[in-house]
Amino acid sequence: MPLAAGAPAKEGQRKLDKLQLQCNVCGSDEFDTLTTRISDYLLDIERIESALKRGNYFASDISSNQNYGSKLATIYKDTRTFCHSKSWFVAWSADAFVNWCANSLALYDNEQEQLSLCSRALEVISEIKTATEFCVRYPGSTRWHMRRGIEAKLRLFMNPGDTEAIEVLLDVKNTLSLYYPPDDALMCSLKESIQSCCS
Repeated sequence: MPLAAGAPAKEGQRKLDKLQLQCNVCGSDEFDTLTTRISDYLLDIERIESALKRGNYFASDISSNQNYGSKLATIYKDTRTFCHSKSWFVAWSADAFVNWCANSLALYDNEQEQLSLCSRALEVISEIKTATEFCVRYPGSTRWHMRRGIEAKLRLFMNPGDTEAIEVLLDVKNTLSLYYPPDDALMCSLKESIQSCCS
């Protein structure tokens, strides 16, 4: 027998759909808005990383580089306000910001500015360690070891006598040597960092 009142049935279905799409962590039902924000952020990160890979990174105008960094910092801070701190997009946005910090060191002559960049990067690494491990720490993950290497290099920049960081670099170099040839730029960079600390 058909229902006499179609409107209440539709209203009930809408309520049911809303309940089914409610986040079980924070209770939010703004999935469309959240998904759009995440999508826009990921596109922004891709654009910035693409620009940096094309060589725009080392533009003579240092303010362009700072604009990239500010945008990446904003994206990272906003993604951390989402309810799931172990999400891959939090790890990715943090990664992009940390890489920007590490690669920007060469652009600054002022030691205080360099140390400030290192400090900001290490703070972010500490904040998202759980998300990073959750997303990329698995057998055979070269990304996990590269991230450990970046963290160790930043720590050594802050404190050249950090023996634990040197041990991490040695471990990363030994592990990545299974995947990269000795003359690869990554391996050469690790070797130089280790030699400069041990000399």
